[in-house]
Amino acid sequence: MRIKASGVPNPLPPEFMAVADGNRVLGDQAKYIRISGERRTAKRSKYGAPAIRRSLRDIGDARVRCLYNFESFSIEMTMLMKLMAFERYAQDEGMDWVRYQIEEAARRQQNTRIITTLSALANGAIYWDGDGNLLPNSSGANTDFTVDFAIPATHKNQCNGNIPASWALVNTDIPDAINRLQLFSLDETGMEFTACLYGKNVSKYIRQNSFCQTFLSRNETWNGKLTKTNEIPDGLFGLQWKPMWKSLYETDDNGTVANMWPDDLAVFVPNVDQPEKMTWWAMFEGSIPVPKTIDVQRDPLAAIRGAEIVYGMGSYSAVSLAPLAAEVYHFDVFLPAIRNEKAIFLATVAF
Repeated sequence: MRIKASGVPNPLPPEFMAVADGNRVLGDQAKYIRISGERRTAKRSKYGAPAIRRSLRDIGDARVRCLYNFESFSIEMTMLMKLMAFERYAQDEGMDWVRYQIEEAARRQQNTRIITTLSALANGAIYWDGDGNLLPNSSGANTDFTVDFAIPATHKNQCNGNIPASWALVNTDIPDAINRLQLFSLDETGMEFTACLYGKNVSKYIRQNSFCQTFLSRNETWNGKLTKTNEIPDGLFGLQWKPMWKSLYETDDNGTVANMWPDDLAVFVPNVDQPEKMTWWAMFEGSIPVPKTIDVQRDPLAAIRGAEIVYGMGSYSAVSLAPLAAEVYHFDVFLPAIRNEKAIFLATVAF
């Protein structure tokens, strides 16, 4: 058996995982407001003339359903006897086992949040197979389980021709391509992207590119970071650069390892350094009722009062009989969501 560290790497800026108070909802259905935004100028009037009535911008809403994970494990009779034993060694062994299983259950739920968030950003969608295993891409996906954020085709691959030549070519004008894409973003949404989430090969393309070398050679700090760490320095072309290539996880119970982030993918996003303006993205948390007691009640209202509403991630335990055991349940109700499908660009930069 291969011994592996628990948890998956989390290369994401913390803003993607944060849950605002307004994004916690009862049940699993969330709603957010969609505003088209005002980019027109006011009409000129004659001084003292009556006001010109203007047309209003549309305000709508979008409804989304949160993801729901609900799993359990059993503390069987043998382990219960260790927990109840008088011998300190046996009791400690039982406590260590239970503590480990609970920690691993929480880690499994946290892994799911990280990988689904990466999938939303890398694919513009979240995919599972028919057995409920999270997939790195659409291959083998069950369409009934797919969450698709409807990113336009003009915001994928070469992004409507704004990535006109492969970045793998040393004479491609990468700075000009970024400027072209930035202008396209301003035209589409009025937002400038401030960060690039990039795959393993992108730093190599930047390092080898003749146009980029002109910028790097004039900044010793930038050039030093790129050559020492193989990571693109923040500030280059006015962007934050976030390496995503450590996005590894196991796709099934057989230990099959996949990388969520394609090597040639560069995802451009706005306002990562300004969470209060990051309105194009949201992490939602739903909720479920969780029992606080297993007492039998004749009055249904009394039974309801024996439960509490828990948002997001949580757990509870209950005794089962014949044979005696304790069943431990752990769950999460959440959704990483792209609220504005035109705010993000999923660029394949080598082709």
